[in-house]
Amino acid sequence: MTSRMKRPRVYYVFITLIVSVSLLIHYVQKTFHVEKPEVILSERKFINLTVAKYGDDRILEELCFEGGCYLIKDSLIGPIIQFPSERKLIEKETNQVRASAVLSLPEKLVPSATDSRYWLVKRDMFAEGTLDFAIMGAALLSGCLPLNTSAPVDVLIVGLGSGTIANFIEYHYRRSNISILEKHKTLAYFLIQYFQIQPSPRLQVHLGDELEQMYTFSDEYEAKFHVVFYNMCPLLAHHTCPDEKTLPDQAIRSIVELVDEQGVFIANLITNDVDALSTYEKQKYRFDQYFNECILIKPSKVYNQVLSCTQGYHDFKLMKAVKDFIRKQEDE
Repeated sequence: MTSRMKRPRVYYVFITLIVSVSLLIHYVQKTFHVEKPEVILSERKFINLTVAKYGDDRILEELCFEGGCYLIKDSLIGPIIQFPSERKLIEKETNQVRASAVLSLPEKLVPSATDSRYWLVKRDMFAEGTLDFAIMGAALLSGCLPLNTSAPVDVLIVGLGSGTIANFIEYHYRRSNISILEKHKTLAYFLIQYFQIQPSPRLQVHLGDELEQMYTFSDEYEAKFHVVFYNMCPLLAHHTCPDEKTLPDQAIRSIVELVDEQGVFIANLITNDVDALSTYEKQKYRFDQYFNECILIKPSKVYNQVLSCTQGYHDFKLMKAVKDFIRKQEDE
């Protein structure tokens, strides 16, 4: 009778011992466990894995206001192309590209790093054929933005759609002063986040009506700029932009004052007209009345055109040097 009553106690002691040893082993394994490092992939395999996970045209986010929507889209490109991916700001209804930036591959090409949302934007270059490449090219061909990056430059950007341009200039021109005018606070934060724009004493974002702020710069401050970039066409641009409504003659006269003899005015032209070329020529003629020379540049990758106007001239002999500068990567 006595021996039978002792058996359960022995059983419980045995079970307790097993559980204790198991917990001890688990603790030791957890404490001293060294995770196996991820396999480093080749660039080709890394990009193929990224495309397999997310597709080659990935929408990161959609922002809707004032009756229309913007998309932030990562266009993932095959490994044969030099640039692994471009991040684009696109008007959803018209599919117009408003801004783009090249993305850097992660430092370690491992499977856990394939989410392009966390890749860094390249601030030092643009992909050839893009809208931003053409805009920067126009500024440099005018000579108003010098190839000498040690020169001081003052830049006004009307519409944060050209924030990627601000990134490029702030990165290369260490004596630059950049003012960005943007009406919509929500859009400003949206673009600052996805295009990794870094406000600083040399790169300031001013919220409020863009044209009213531009008039203040011209009339009250009598400010002068080497470059004025205009990229503030509204959503659902079923017409040509800029036009007499979005950029009236009063605004053009203010721009003429802002760039004076030293600067260049550059605008992103958008139209949904079937005869786009004729429409762009009409807009060019409108600005021809105010400037000594206006030219149109057609980026190969987008439907838009770039208008560049100056009281001087555009020097196309600089074309090779300009292209080399814009597509150059500092870490090459």
